[in-house]
Amino acid sequence: MIKHYFTAVLIFLCSTVFSQQTQLAKGEKTNGSPVFDSCVGAEFVDFCTQLKLKEYIKDNLIYPQSELKRTEIVRVLVLFTIERDGSVRRAEVTIGVNDEFDNEAIRVIKSIPHFLPVTIGDEITRHKVSYFVEFTPPEKGRKRKKKKKED
Repeated sequence: MIKHYFTAVLIFLCSTVFSQQTQLAKGEKTNGSPVFDSCVGAEFVDFCTQLKLKEYIKDNLIYPQSELKRTEIVRVLVLFTIERDGSVRRAEVTIGVNDEFDNEAIRVIKSIPHFLPVTIGDEITRHKVSYFVEFTPPEKGRKRKKKKKED
């Protein structure tokens, strides 16, 4: 019970990193919220950015071969900075598991494509983000095929 509560609180805290910005037109300021360039013009910019970030990490994450014996989902919390030019820098593990998972989490975070520069008012600023990188064991990530019913 406590484990589920702790996980829910941490997920909530990470999801609140992104503000409730709904739409962003080309050339408009980000208003303190990280935004992927491909989300400009989307109806819900924050949701789009979260979805694109999760999708990017899922597509580029490499599960450590030395850890294939694990059966549980592993999460590594990474703190990183979005620089004034939108690049990702200074990635560090806040809550880690071991060197293999931690190093891969940092690698994938550092490889994230540029965000739009984060602005607060008229000033372009650096922005810190905490994000859980989730490792799903390969056998858990696969969907089981349903057996066809024989007539």
